[in-house]
Amino acid sequence: MRITTAAGCTWSIRTDATWLAVEGATSGEGPSAVKLSAQRNDTTVARRITVSVGDASLVLAQDGRSAPSACAYQVSPVGIVLPRDRWTGEVAISTTPGCTWTAASTEPWLRLRSGSGSGPGTVTYDADFNPQTRYSDRRSGVIEIRWSAPTAGQNVHVTQWGDCTITASPATGGLPSGASYSGASAAGTLSVSPSGGEVHFWVLSEPFMGCAWTAESADSWINWRSPRLHQISQGDGDLAFTVPAKATAETRRAVITLGGRFVLTIVQ
Repeated sequence: MRITTAAGCTWSIRTDATWLAVEGATSGEGPSAVKLSAQRNDTTVARRITVSVGDASLVLAQDGRSAPSACAYQVSPVGIVLPRDRWTGEVAISTTPGCTWTAASTEPWLRLRSGSGSGPGTVTYDADFNPQTRYSDRRSGVIEIRWSAPTAGQNVHVTQWGDCTITASPATGGLPSGASYSGASAAGTLSVSPSGGEVHFWVLSEPFMGCAWTAESADSWINWRSPRLHQISQGDGDLAFTVPAKATAETRRAVITLGGRFVLTIVQ
């Protein structure tokens, strides 16, 4: 860019956007030549910038990338398995800034918090409680992610289990020294000495090959190891946690619910 003015007249350069940079000094006096450098426009949207020098101005325009062929998309995950309880989750959409997409659900029990976006983003969904009383009564829905591209979009298949049977029992050698356990099919109580220790339980589900379940607890003094709380597991699995030692004589309790069915009470 060439600046024409009388010798001794001062000037400074101003812009109304950040994607155009001035290489070198942004102010000076008298006639001068200034080099401007524009960043790459990775969006599909054209943009404009005004460069001002004193009372003179210059408007520059930069095209966006060609659409829609310039937009590439990736969706993750494309398959979701949910437990029976109400659930909130996310689907991630990776793409270039400026590339648009839409989202819709095929089922009323699977609700989306947003229906469109531009560039990288997430689709947050809410799944209702499944009222079916048998594990075989699974239900399915689809989150339809769409964009203007040759592939048209991506379907995210969501499966929610019905009422599964979940039981738990201590693994062989899974109780710390001084601990005892008593339990039935729907509940159990683990008594742990003040010295605490590591605990390992077997979790059995019906059907063992796929039933989705989570471990839930509001008690933070237990060190949950595997699985993490509110992490979806499928089929038979393990429950591992550590009961920390305590120095006081006061009894404390923690409650963990497995699959919304089995209640394990920890007493120390």
